[in-house]
Amino acid sequence: MYQPGTKLKIVDNSGGVWCRVIKVYKNKKYGVLGDVCLVSITRNIAHSKFRKGNLSKAIVIRSNRGSSYLKDKGKLMWYNLKWDNSRCMLVKLNVKGQELVPLGSRVKGPMSNYLRYRSGVQKLLSLSKRSL
Repeated sequence: MYQPGTKLKIVDNSGGVWCRVIKVYKNKKYGVLGDVCLVSITRNIAHSKFRKGNLSKAIVIRSNRGSSYLKDKGKLMWYNLKWDNSRCMLVKLNVKGQELVPLGSRVKGPMSNYLRYRSGVQKLLSLSKRSL
């Protein structure tokens, strides 16, 4: 669970290291696993295309929130997996639809298995070597 002001670690090779949430989309006060948010890059890798202060969209792929109910497509699912930190990937929205396109080409570490049930994240799941 995250809200505006939360610091997230970026786990793809797009060039950002840390980011801060500015806005959670879908008119919510807080976001859960798999939600898209607007972030500001607070720390970056030297000589990358992202600079400190750049704005981008991100999707949370790991959350440090423990057990909770997640509702998607009319189903209530019990999610009982706690990660050490909240992690995200930088994405952009495809022009033709709601498909999310990753800005990096590699993901460090596993993704949450819950993302399989979200629509438009198949490209993100294909980058991960493992999903838990």
